[in-house]
Amino acid sequence: MPDVAEQLDALVAGLRNIVGDALVGAYLDGSLLLGGFGPRSDIDVLAVVSRPLRDDEKRRLAELLLSVSGSTRPIELDVIVEEDVTPWRYPPPFDFQYGESLRGEIEAGRWPTGTHADLATVIAVAHTGTGGLAGPPPADVLPAVPRADYLDAILEDYREADHIIGRYPTSLVLALARIWADLTTGEIRSKADAVDWALERLPAAHAVVLSRA
Repeated sequence: MPDVAEQLDALVAGLRNIVGDALVGAYLDGSLLLGGFGPRSDIDVLAVVSRPLRDDEKRRLAELLLSVSGSTRPIELDVIVEEDVTPWRYPPPFDFQYGESLRGEIEAGRWPTGTHADLATVIAVAHTGTGGLAGPPPADVLPAVPRADYLDAILEDYREADHIIGRYPTSLVLALARIWADLTTGEIRSKADAVDWALERLPAAHAVVLSRA
């Protein structure tokens, strides 16, 4: 079974092979970048391309991800076109997206496209990195996400809490802790760091719920 580094190597090699010179860069985001990467964490990657992917490229990328994702850890990949986010627009558009929750759609040959507010969070987190998996440093490629757009994006979980709580209660509790920490401190944190921060400030009765999550 491959380890996380081998999964990343396979993903980046596949991106280079499939997309070729159109690959501008590939960058970590999420817990693997911020810290707090745990036994149940996904591998989150943001890829930037210079042009929209062709259908055959999306098909080949889908085949790669269906093979590589889950071999050790689930992979979440967002592909954005550089000129679609520079100059910045909100919500940002994506050209291709993969996550295990989309596996059924992708196996059926349907590639999600469109805009997604949460992508602002992905870009903002990736922008904090000092290096990339491929290409120039992220700050040289990715736009700086305006604070107002970033806050609007992270508050999406709060706005959708009534719909999320029944399906992903643990994830929602952790996400709310991160929202609280970020709104208060202005710092982008991993869920693990945000939980530590929140536990120091919560009343004991509420801290029990967060500790269990």
